[in-house]
Amino acid sequence: MRKILISAALALVTTLAAPAGATDLGRPMFKAPVGPLVIYAPTAAGYNWTGLRIGANGTYVFSGTAFDRTEDNYSLQKTEFGTRGWAWGGQIGYNWQLPGTRWVFGAEADFQFANIGASTTRDGCPGCIGYSSTITNTSQLDWFGTVRGRVGYTPFDRVLVYGTGGLAYGQVTHTEMYSSSFFGSTYSSTYTTESPALGWVIGGGIDWAVMKNVVASLEYLHMELGGRKDTIVADYGYRSARNVGINADLVRAKLSYQF
Repeated sequence: MRKILISAALALVTTLAAPAGATDLGRPMFKAPVGPLVIYAPTAAGYNWTGLRIGANGTYVFSGTAFDRTEDNYSLQKTEFGTRGWAWGGQIGYNWQLPGTRWVFGAEADFQFANIGASTTRDGCPGCIGYSSTITNTSQLDWFGTVRGRVGYTPFDRVLVYGTGGLAYGQVTHTEMYSSSFFGSTYSSTYTTESPALGWVIGGGIDWAVMKNVVASLEYLHMELGGRKDTIVADYGYRSARNVGINADLVRAKLSYQF
């Protein structure tokens, strides 16, 4: 009887355990939380401004031009007038973006071909009786360039705003034509001074990375050039010291390829 009871108990335990075991075999070892499936995409890296760039530009020049002339160390005549026009050239530079920040440091050099000039005429002897004279001054900015440092910040991806400043250089050609009349007799003379000029430039701008390797820029610069050269004037018979200068405001559009 005892053996029969033990056998019946074992059979009952086996019967009750079998469904649970079969069910457990089909279940995972852990239960995932119930909820929507969320997939996290990798964050895209921002535009990197580090690299060498080279390109071309067009510059519109607004300028006030000053000429100082000293005659025999007794008088100083100063003539100022405005001039404006277009200049074309190219630029090369390098930018370095401080790792992990939005700050960008760099340097840039440019060279421009220009043919910008203007002239003014004044009375050389106001109030004179029996004698009249006119003096015509003409200035021309032949070419110029700059070498500048740059400090920029990227408020948005692919947009860089910056300040810039440094050395300016160029060549200014000045021509003066003097004509006079003394009781019917006329006299005229002309001389030209080509003055290599040095100065400074300061300004700022904005860069926009249109494509991965193409950057469009809009820039404003204020440039001051000045130079002094002594010239022997044969018609006058003495040495005249000229100080020829150009103060210019520049608006420049640039297109560069960044390597």
